[in-house]
Amino acid sequence: MYQSERVFIKKFLAALYKNNVKEIPYDNSQFYAGIACMESKFNQLKPTLGKYKDEISMLFIRNPIDGIFDEFKSGISNQNGLLMTFDNPDFVNAVIKMDDKDSEYILNRGDIDINNDVMASFARSFCEGAKLERATPS
Repeated sequence: MYQSERVFIKKFLAALYKNNVKEIPYDNSQFYAGIACMESKFNQLKPTLGKYKDEISMLFIRNPIDGIFDEFKSGISNQNGLLMTFDNPDFVNAVIKMDDKDSEYILNRGDIDINNDVMASFARSFCEGAKLERATPS
């Protein structure tokens, strides 16, 4: 996984937190519907996303056998114990573990050239696709 993909995942989790989303589904149809909605947003915005767009696009490649987003799923699971945890025995939900200070720090780092408004739009797209009601409207 590219460093830019890891940073994108961290910024995505921070943007979710800023959208008042503290828990997301994981590795189920709701999770993948959210990523599919993000994939559409990514393809729409790709020309404007800067020099890391091709690396980040790897997150949105579907496994040809089962159609899931393996790279994105792996990026989320790699944050277990860092920015989120699986507080349930079946790993059905990921609980985002950060505060306002953490989310601001992550979002304001200049390590990939995607601004906070765009990251917020990715978070809203995920919430729309996953049918999470806690996100602010697009």
